[in-house]
Formats: sequence, structure tokens, C-alpha cells
Amino acid sequence: MRRIVAFVLLAGGSALAWADDDCAFRADRSLDLDPKGLSVLKLDTGAGELVVEGVAGLAKIELRGKACASAQETLESIQFSGQREGTTGIAATMIPDSGDNWSIFGAGHYAYMDVHVRMPSALKLDLRDSSGDLDVSGLTNGLDLKDSSGDIKLRDIVGAVNVTDTSGDIEVKGIGGDFTVISDSSGDINVDDVKGSAVVQEDSSGDITLRHVAGDARVDRDSSGDITFEDVGRDAVVGADGSGDITADGVKGNFTVGAKSGSSGEIHQRNVGGKVTLPPQG
Repeated sequence: MRRIVAFVLLAGGSALAWADDDCAFRADRSLDLDPKGLSVLKLDTGAGELVVEGVAGLAKIELRGKACASAQETLESIQFSGQREGTTGIAATMIPDSGDNWSIFGAGHYAYMDVHVRMPSALKLDLRDSSGDLDVSGLTNGLDLKDSSGDIKLRDIVGAVNVTDTSGDIEVKGIGGDFTVISDSSGDINVDDVKGSAVVQEDSSGDITLRHVAGDARVDRDSSGDITFEDVGRDAVVGADGSGDITADGVKGNFTVGAKSGSSGEIHQRNVGGKVTLPPQG
């Protein structure tokens, strides 16, 4: 049985403005959590857009939502939930299952909630998101993210960042630690300004750009799409690549491509300070 801690749940009263005229039934939702004694916020969100902002010294975790549904009874079921397990705070959106298509432009039934979270920047964020675009910024203790669909924007995050994604573009700028894409199925990956290393372990389709990386820049396995390394402080490495060009420009260490499928794409390199190792071509 789930143990729900009595965090403050405010019914309505949010200052969020509604801009979606196609929403039949709508309501504001609000949840505040006490961060005292917490080291991690575990956040699980369903359908809808998500914005998370880390704020230094914030005295509470603030969740504000704009719930939308095709029926009043469905709207009433869209809520926040919160609980505490040791030093981990857990917050989630509760959204009725509306099938694979929750879009207002699809089937007649839909339910979703756009969410804006403000949290103390020193908390680590463990985030699982279902569908919709998301934007995370201002954290100082790292991020673990698992996302199903929608574009991802990550900005100004200190600490290790790990991303597992199914579909949608990934745009990253200003990571004060290591950045790792564990797996990505489709969509471009654009990474800029990483103080540690930047690694894409497995990618299926879409272009990959790793730019202004202080440490190593590495793509372990890529199926299709161009790969670009630019201004890398140490080594730039591609383990195995299918189709698409590979370009390295301004690599201070070694540039290595382990395997390249057939003649599907070219390899370009310039301004490499170390050894260049390429697979046989032609």
C-alpha cells in the first residue's frame, strides 16, 4: 500500500494562465513539499509539458499544474501525489489512462497536465517523464532522466547528467560535470559546453553534435545520422557507426573511429592535436 505523507495540497489558486482554447474542461492543481532532510526528488510525470527550475535556497518544492480533460469526471482525477521515503521526496502526476492518443486533436477522449516545478537547486533530481516536451535548468547536484517522447532541453546543470530517451530532440547547454546519453532511439542530440566528458552510448537515428567539451567526447554506437565533434579538450572517439558523416574539428587529444559501415558517409578531420586512427575506407 502506498504511504502518502500529508504534504500541503492546494486546490486551485494558481496564477498560471490558460492559453489552450481547445481544452473542454480545465483546472489548476498545486502541491507543495517540505524539502527539509531530503537529498533527492523523484518526479514521475505523465502526459503534458514539463518545466523544472532549480532555485538556490528555495524553502519548499513547488508543483503547479494546468490540468486538461475531455470530461469533467476525468478532470477531477487529474491530481498531484506526494510522499516521502527516507531522504527521498516523491512526487507524481496522477492522470487517467486515455490510451495511446491523449492529444486534443485525436480521439474524443483526452487527459493531460502541463506542469511547472520549482525546487531547491541542491536536490538531485530523478525524473521519469512520459510524453510532452520538457525543460530542466538550474540544478546543482545532477540529474537522472528517463523520457519516452517529446523534445528535451537541459540547461545550466552542475553534476553528472544521465539521459535515457525514446524519441524527440535533445538540446543541452552548460553541464558542470559529465553528460551521458545511455540510449536514444530517434531525434537529434545537440550538446554544448560540458565541463566533464560527453558520451552517447547508443543512438539509433538523428544527428549528434558534441561541442565545447572539456573532457572526452565519445559516441560508442550509432546507426544513422551525422556525428560532429568540435572543440574537445581530450579525445574524440566513435566506436561503431552506420550511415552519416563524421567530422572532428579542434580535438586536443586523439581522434579515433573504430568501425564505419561500408561507404555510407565520409570522415573529415582537422586541427587534431593527437593521433588520428581511422578504419579502412573504400
